[in-house]
Amino acid sequence: MIIGSMTGPAWASLMSDIVPRRIIGLYFGKRDRIIGISSMAFILLIGFLLQRLSENVVWGFIGIFTFACILRVISSGLLRTQYDVSLHVKSEHHFSFIQFLKRAKVGNFGNYVFFVSGMSFAVSFASPYFTVYMLKSLHFGYLQYIIISVSPLFFGLLFKPLWGRIGDRFGNLFVIRICSVVIPLVPAAWLISNNFYYLLIIQIPSGLAWSGFNLCTTNFIYDSAIREKRVRCISYFNTMTNLSTCIGAFLGGCVAYYVPPLCGERLLTIFAISFILRGLSILFFYKRIKEVRRVRPFRLEKDYFKDIIPIFRLNRGYIRPVSLDYYDYTGNPIQSTQARQDIVQLPEKERKKPNTK
Repeated sequence: MIIGSMTGPAWASLMSDIVPRRIIGLYFGKRDRIIGISSMAFILLIGFLLQRLSENVVWGFIGIFTFACILRVISSGLLRTQYDVSLHVKSEHHFSFIQFLKRAKVGNFGNYVFFVSGMSFAVSFASPYFTVYMLKSLHFGYLQYIIISVSPLFFGLLFKPLWGRIGDRFGNLFVIRICSVVIPLVPAAWLISNNFYYLLIIQIPSGLAWSGFNLCTTNFIYDSAIREKRVRCISYFNTMTNLSTCIGAFLGGCVAYYVPPLCGERLLTIFAISFILRGLSILFFYKRIKEVRRVRPFRLEKDYFKDIIPIFRLNRGYIRPVSLDYYDYTGNPIQSTQARQDIVQLPEKERKKPNTK
């Protein structure tokens, strides 16, 4: 965990340098979907294998860990072939964590870090206890628990590329604001009913909102921080959010035994407090954060939706999306491969500027 935390900011900064800025949201959305689906498939496969090897479960774990070690070695070898962008950091680009906290109150990025940290605190205040509530209070079986736990991840993975495309076109802050409206309602929805099918239905908007929020919170850092400061900004961002998560979970566990019960359950009171804290985080920081790059204003028009939602067509008996990933500097999609290459290879002075009339 420690080594992974140390390499995470550097890897994120590297990926933000080599991925084209115009499709960075779509790229990470598709990447997260592939990783998420493959991870879920491997987890189910490993569970099946351990179930079949119940009499020799030790050898099953040895085989799993050996296979994971081999994949890590292969991953390291592939990483060595990746292009590394040169970076020259000057002394004025260095700033300590204390200096970051002092300037955080007046800067846009500082307000953003406090907003995500506050949201992390509010979420972690109740998130560990949804499992306890389902298994101990509602007496759900393990199959019901797994279905409710996996369903938001599944729906979120399906729509992550769409959130990435919207973030590329209309700004990551636009997606964050939309998802932030839904996220506080998630614990409040658990107060209405404890029916299994009702709880399963509310996982759909929960998964959609969290997928867009998690994707665009990271992408917003790529837009906010310059290359020379990006690693530090990501490190300080992770420090603040992880610290807020730990404090929120600790305080939630401390007060869980002392809060008055709501509808006969103390955990429902914890969910209600989490709902209030999430709403306060949004109300306090909603207008303090500004979009840092030039984006198209969102309008409820047909032409806007056809640029973000993939167009599907029949081709040899199956349906595949038509790519609309590349856009010229007038905002129009470029369909042909040659036209894409022409636009990309044009010198900066010869590229068409957006029509602002």
